[in-house]
Amino acid sequence: MKRAKLIERIAIIAFCCILVLTAGLIPLVSYGKHRSYVEQVEANKPKPEIKQKLTSIEASLKEGVKYYANNKAQVKKEDVQVTAIYTKGEETIRESVDSESIRVSTSSEFAFKGGDIVVTYKSKTAKISVTLEAVKLTELKMTSAPYIVAYKTGEKFVKNGLEVVAVYNDGSEKTVKEESLNFGELSALKTSDKKVTVSYTEKEITKTIDIPVKVSDNFENGSVKKIFAKGYAIVESGKQLSSATATLLGEYESGNKLLLGEKDYTLNARAEVAKFGKKYEIEATYASDSSVSVKIPVMVRIHIEAEKGKLVNGKTGTEDEYFITEDNKYQKGGPVT
Repeated sequence: MKRAKLIERIAIIAFCCILVLTAGLIPLVSYGKHRSYVEQVEANKPKPEIKQKLTSIEASLKEGVKYYANNKAQVKKEDVQVTAIYTKGEETIRESVDSESIRVSTSSEFAFKGGDIVVTYKSKTAKISVTLEAVKLTELKMTSAPYIVAYKTGEKFVKNGLEVVAVYNDGSEKTVKEESLNFGELSALKTSDKKVTVSYTEKEITKTIDIPVKVSDNFENGSVKKIFAKGYAIVESGKQLSSATATLLGEYESGNKLLLGEKDYTLNARAEVAKFGKKYEIEATYASDSSVSVKIPVMVRIHIEAEKGKLVNGKTGTEDEYFITEDNKYQKGGPVT
């Protein structure tokens, strides 16, 4: 009997322990789930955005951009490359800036002396220090070959008609006067000669250019392939258009260009009185071959009478006569005595 009661008590105590443990575990599990839920909600909350802040800019000239001491230096936005530097928290960000978004400015003397280019982007500025490059001769170019390019053995090079321009590092060009060109010693040409070297020196810089020539023992010009005018045909206002004069050259099969005499061509013009300011054109036809012709623009000019000569210290003074051309320029004629 006592044994049965003892077993019953033990069973009751065990049951109570189980109830107590179960009652304690339920809140613990619920708390764990709640804690996990809270942490998940916190993790999914949008974090406050950290904005990037412009701290400075860097500016430099693009590769190949230079400014020259030619009194023409002018800065364009496209000449400059700009990098904007931002901070975002502890991060540094570098971004290229479009040239349309920047402003550039220089002093009023920049074209003549160089100096600083001030670059502005938003609230930030940067400076680029510029020293103007000296303008230097870089090469020679032949813009017109000489009239004579083919020779008979023993003849000497003829420079008439040759036109050469000097090219500079700033991209500018200048026609070089014939007297400034150095042709060296022009000796008799040989069949082995293929070129004549011409040089030009400016500010201690010398450049050369080779003029091609052809030399043969049995040389012939051949026939005229085409004719062309040297400049305009000229006629005075109030005169018949047919009275116009022109200087014509013929280009032969050899490549040589020779001056034509008045009997070598015919000028064809309308029967019309030339009026100043009106545009005209006449046609020249080669006498030996009517299929060879050229149209020539006409310049109409006005003749201005010079004053009569006066005695000065017992001598007759001379004054030049001038013509006004259609482009309102004065053209000198011959001296009047």
